[in-house]
Amino acid sequence: MASTLNKFLLVLVALVVLATHAAAQSPPCSIKQCSECVAGSTTQCAICNPGYRLNAKGQCVTNVNAAAAPHVAVTAVAAVVTAVVAYTL
Repeated sequence: MASTLNKFLLVLVALVVLATHAAAQSPPCSIKQCSECVAGSTTQCAICNPGYRLNAKGQCVTNVNAAAAPHVAVTAVAAVVTAVVAYTL
């Protein structure tokens, strides 16, 4: 039991370190409703916040015709659960 718990905690810590490192590498983004700018640019968005979509100019605009994308936290939880299940199998 303790071995499984240790493996889970190790995977969780690794994911947190990777997420922290990725967040630290991103330049500050000056686009409204943008969660991640294009690499090396602070004026062109790559990924918009939930409820927004990317237009041709690299800006985030309201996405009124579709459901919002899953929140980053939901995606992170899904990744952790998938990693734990894959590791234990």
